[in-house]
Amino acid sequence: MTFGEHLEELRRRILVSLLYLIVSVAICMYYGTPLLELMLQPHYRAIKAAQRNRVITHMETTASRLEEFTSMEAPSPDSKLKPLLEGEPQLEVLFVRDVALPRLIREFEQPFDNFAEKSPARLKSLSESDRAALQADYRSLGAELSQVLVRWLASSLEVEDFPNIPERFSRLEKTLQATETDVAEGKLQTFLGQKNLRKVLEILRQFNAFLDLRKQEVLQGKITLEELRAKVKGSTLPGALNEVLTSLEKDAKDITEQAPRPLMAISYMESFSTYLKVSFIFGIFFALPFILYEIWKFVGAGLYPKEQKYVVTLYPFSFALFVTGVLFGYFAMIPIGLQFLAGWGLQEVDLNITLGSYVGLVFTLTLLLGLVFQLPLVMIFLNRVGVLSVEICRKGRRAAILTEVILAVLLTPPDPFSWALMAVPMVCLYELGILACVFLEKRRARSAEASV
Repeated sequence: MTFGEHLEELRRRILVSLLYLIVSVAICMYYGTPLLELMLQPHYRAIKAAQRNRVITHMETTASRLEEFTSMEAPSPDSKLKPLLEGEPQLEVLFVRDVALPRLIREFEQPFDNFAEKSPARLKSLSESDRAALQADYRSLGAELSQVLVRWLASSLEVEDFPNIPERFSRLEKTLQATETDVAEGKLQTFLGQKNLRKVLEILRQFNAFLDLRKQEVLQGKITLEELRAKVKGSTLPGALNEVLTSLEKDAKDITEQAPRPLMAISYMESFSTYLKVSFIFGIFFALPFILYEIWKFVGAGLYPKEQKYVVTLYPFSFALFVTGVLFGYFAMIPIGLQFLAGWGLQEVDLNITLGSYVGLVFTLTLLLGLVFQLPLVMIFLNRVGVLSVEICRKGRRAAILTEVILAVLLTPPDPFSWALMAVPMVCLYELGILACVFLEKRRARSAEASV
């Protein structure tokens, strides 16, 4: 084949490869939105975990203020939180309705009961059954009127602006308990510092149990309605508890909804350019086998049969290792690295991440891992051409491990988990390359002995 024919063949192979790439990118653009959602899944999981951790940390700080009541101790002097309440807590003000309503109902019903008791003597002309029915009607009327009057007076018996505080605390505990049972805790999540609601739930259980006990004591006590009203007017307890309760309810809503904050686009073109970038990345990935085949058809024509055999043998392994590295990065290293990075920093800092920066980070890390997983094949190739021997690989093991750790630190997010997730596979792949070289050298030695 002449030089001009080689150029014509190269041009044809390049055009065919470009055609494969254009078709693949066009298909990926048609399915661009699902592909973009697929790429964003690690971000959603990481941000959701980070948000949950931050909310739970805030809830623990807020709920710890309730321990002033269950422990009957004020916060330590070195605590950053001021006491929730100055002076003795008057918990009776939380149960005004529970004390007042039954007493009011009894007071309203009492005149009707007295009249029903006296009516038989005044209505002797009626039969005994009629008198009994009349008594029952009077008592029923008294009960109905009492209920109406109590409903009218109920609002005046509530703690102003902060009603039903004990019931709200009880509902909050049930909501958090249901949320906690729905979240599966794995060892990896615990190892990464994933928080749970056990501490908050324990504080709420103790506080609700404490409120139930105080309620029984108040109901069995001799306190009058006038005394309760006087305590309500001078008590700051409902407002203080409502402040804590409102904060906990807001945090509980955030945990229950578990809606991760979406990525930002800081320019009009960023969203569209990121969409194109994702389509192009996936297009290259799906068209890569066909493009490599066209490259092989051009290069393979100029190789000896023995060299062609090496290429044909190593190419499937190379592609499989590349895909394995990409999948390992997507399912293992990227989620863990993002979760660590998202949970790092100040509690008050909002996590606002741009769409372009995230896609660039994911693409870079997956591509790097796909290339890193080619290490055994590189070692095999260098061994076959006589540049690298098994003895050199074994002697340089320490230097290789150090180099791999340094590369992992430089190429991955700045956290030890991501470093380990890249360094450990690199070390394993290096050892796998040594084993493959040993196998090939023994096989070559046997072939040489057989030929002799």
